[in-house]
Amino acid sequence: DAIILPATLRELGFDAFADCTSLKRLALPKGLREIEDYDAFDGCKALSEVAFGGSESEWQFLMQKKPLVKGAEDRIKIAFLNLKK
Repeated sequence: DAIILPATLRELGFDAFADCTSLKRLALPKGLREIEDYDAFDGCKALSEVAFGGSESEWQFLMQKKPLVKGAEDRIKIAFLNLKK
């Protein structure tokens, strides 16, 4: 399964997608500024692809050097789309 989050989304709340075991692909908007809980994707065992609307440096700032899913850094491929808006 795949989820495309709206471009207007600015933050993800606690456990937003925790234990979504069938989630394989995810699109996060460039405007995302905060993930309140770094366990927001905990238990997403099938997650393998993430498309982020921003740049790699914007992603690093957002994630604050924390993994999207603990222990899955090698499994999840992240594409940086570098969108203008």
